[in-house]
Amino acid sequence: MDEPAKGNDAAEELETLSQNVLFLMMLIFCGGTFFMTNMSKIPLPYTVVLFFYGIFVGFFAHWITPDVATSLGNIPPELLFYIFLPVLIFEGSYAMNVHALRRVFPQVLILASVGVVVNTCLLALPVACFFPEWSWYSALLLGSLLSATDPVAVVSLLKGLGVDSRITAMVDGEAIMNDGTAIIAFKLLLPAARVGCLKDSTWNIILKGVQLAALPIIVGPVFGFIQSYWLRHATGGIVKTCITVSVTYVCYYVAGNIIGTSGVLTLFFSGTFLSFYCPSLFPGREGNLVYNIWEFLVHLGNTMLFSLVGLILVADVVPTLNILDLIIIIFMYVAVIMARFLMLEILLPILNLFPYRMSQREVTLLAHAGLRGGVAVTLALAVLQTGIEAGVNILKVTCGVVLLSLFINATTAEKVVTFLGHKRKQEHRMIQMEYAMDHLEVVRQKALQKNKNNVSYRTANWAAAEAYVKDHLLNPYKGMSYLREDEDTVVNRLLMKAFKASLWRQRDENLISETVVLTISRAVARAIDSGELIEVRHLHRRKPSPHVEMTEELEARLIEENIKPLWVTVSEIFLGKGYLEWAHVRVQQNAFMTLLSFARCLDEVNPIKYQYAKNELHGRRIEAWMTSQREEVRRVIRLLYETYPAATMCVATSRAVLRAVNELRKGVEELHHYHGFGAKPTAALEEMVQHMYEHIPRSWEPPRLDNELVIAALAATPLGRGLDPEEINTLSAMGSTKNLYEGEEIKLEDKLFHVIVFGSLKPKLNRWTASSEGEYGFGCVIGLERFVVPPQLRDNQMNRWVVTSTECQVLCIAYRYIEPFLWEKSFASVRAFWRAVAVETLLPTLEHMITLPVNLTQSSRDHFTSIMMSGNPLIGPKGV
Repeated sequence: MDEPAKGNDAAEELETLSQNVLFLMMLIFCGGTFFMTNMSKIPLPYTVVLFFYGIFVGFFAHWITPDVATSLGNIPPELLFYIFLPVLIFEGSYAMNVHALRRVFPQVLILASVGVVVNTCLLALPVACFFPEWSWYSALLLGSLLSATDPVAVVSLLKGLGVDSRITAMVDGEAIMNDGTAIIAFKLLLPAARVGCLKDSTWNIILKGVQLAALPIIVGPVFGFIQSYWLRHATGGIVKTCITVSVTYVCYYVAGNIIGTSGVLTLFFSGTFLSFYCPSLFPGREGNLVYNIWEFLVHLGNTMLFSLVGLILVADVVPTLNILDLIIIIFMYVAVIMARFLMLEILLPILNLFPYRMSQREVTLLAHAGLRGGVAVTLALAVLQTGIEAGVNILKVTCGVVLLSLFINATTAEKVVTFLGHKRKQEHRMIQMEYAMDHLEVVRQKALQKNKNNVSYRTANWAAAEAYVKDHLLNPYKGMSYLREDEDTVVNRLLMKAFKASLWRQRDENLISETVVLTISRAVARAIDSGELIEVRHLHRRKPSPHVEMTEELEARLIEENIKPLWVTVSEIFLGKGYLEWAHVRVQQNAFMTLLSFARCLDEVNPIKYQYAKNELHGRRIEAWMTSQREEVRRVIRLLYETYPAATMCVATSRAVLRAVNELRKGVEELHHYHGFGAKPTAALEEMVQHMYEHIPRSWEPPRLDNELVIAALAATPLGRGLDPEEINTLSAMGSTKNLYEGEEIKLEDKLFHVIVFGSLKPKLNRWTASSEGEYGFGCVIGLERFVVPPQLRDNQMNRWVVTSTECQVLCIAYRYIEPFLWEKSFASVRAFWRAVAVETLLPTLEHMITLPVNLTQSSRDHFTSIMMSGNPLIGPKGV
């Protein structure tokens, strides 16, 4: 009976201990969240606060529940890595500015490889002086731990202060990569430090180093490709979040435990692969959900990791700490700063061989920004748990240096950045912010004026309200220095940022694919960097030989090759052409989609094209760019219509369906917010619309060769509503169709009227002034009123129309054909004709004379048309 009783007691103790550990973990998380909500009142970086909070919790836990504190202090370091590191590494890699990283990647690679080796050797010298009894392998081991930088506390601060994105990317990329290289050095040096000599041969060490450092370059992108493929075929924010989190942990485990390479570097290359090749995998609302969940995971990981580091420090370091240890820690901290600065100076000639060159200001900032963090302490704890003699001192020095770097470097980062002159913005960002403040000032005035007209606010203190809003409407960049730029460069970069915003808005609406975003965003990024305006020709990375004549067929092929994925090109080398026809069709669709997206970006930039122009010369240059690029994109779109008719038909059909789906989503939201629809019926409607979106086919059957669409357009006109199907068929055969393209104009003739089959037209009052009337689309008739209006009364009528859609088709019908046809038919057809003429003649006037009910669901045009075609009077009792 004693053994079962002991077993029950042990189980109860384990259960109690587990509950207490869980309680302490949640207490840590609760405290971290409290500090996060009050960070504006705390003059310290978040990670520094967490570190001190962990120390406080450690003292508290040792005083109240020493067994819980001891259990947390004995957590295996590998377990901490597996729990917290994958989330932090992958999120940091994916959220990195890959365009800035691409420009400084050679420097990052040198700093994270050669730099770590040089820094390790430099730090081994003071370690050997302070601990002469250690072997050189132990000194190098501690040097490798202290070479791992942690950017968590300083990178966000550098971004907020306006530091050059390339410097920020260098600090961020180096920190993530040298975490991996520091772990590699740790795995290579720990066995030697344990026994005091190298057991493995030099070749084995070299091969192991290559395995740990080189394989992630292959394995990381493979996992990134798998994840991107899965995400492309998944829907819903929750599902995509589960994919990213699960693949991240699987990638880290497979790389470290099965393949035997560096899990940190594998996640780094996986995250940067996704960020560079798939920058918009999470568009719209589901993207907000994914980002919010990942933000929570990163907050949880940082909170728990840094707090546990502080708790471990209390458990394993504080009890054995003495004055001599404090002196050594202070000197080692100074040695760490000097070693990093010296390493940067040694490598500076090599680093400046690349396009981005660094001065002493950048070197000083990089030396100061090299904080040490949780990875170094976790590795030091692993050294202690191996039982080597130097383990306690290694943990002491590492924890002390980490604490000092977080407390000193992180808290002084803003002052150092300001002192070195890095706290400045580019001139175009300053001008953009000035425009934003002017815009918000107009919004403020309109909002207050609108509220003044509201009788419900008649007792408000308007002077106090205006003063409060005005006093708090301050320019965030006021007083900040800036980098001067050429005036043309400023204007170009601001227009390109608006162009880029339009591109991402289309992606949020699911109108364009990931490939289109990648193609145009790269061209826009190059234009912003060079200070130029994007052009259609920039979408062709490859240019033909100067001796080759540029034909339409060659131009279409160049556009296709620019978008063709690398895997298709490689596959065709081995398989030959013809086996991946479906891939070429998809490439053709993406090429056409790219041009449509480019055209829409131009249209959305057009209203703001003059807001940043400083003089007439700028305005003329912008107008010339806009005009030339609109003409060029129309020309290439027409070229693709002729070259790839099937692909363009599929894209046009899919975009029409997607626009309808987006409008349906807005309609569901309107029902929920304004029509009293609860959560359940709204969810059912959203599911219906989502099902419609998910099952949009990739390919569509081509339209029939008969005049089915023409008949449908004619039937939708006021004239067609009064005719029977046979009469509509006969009438459609009497006309001729005409295809028009965006920007083309047509002039109405006295003998013709037109029915819009597809596309849209906008009227003009005369040659120069655009009418305020809206666009006319499918089923609209133009020119029918000229049948009864005398020529002398048509001087001010709308006789010119411009095509506003990419392509437009109209059915042209002559009066001399329709007049005998109508009189030969029934009285109903004659009545239908004259009612249609009345509609087209009177409708523009009626829309301005008569006020419609507010709750009317029809448009004014449809409402008046239905009344007049039915024969009912507009005013007075309806006829029988």
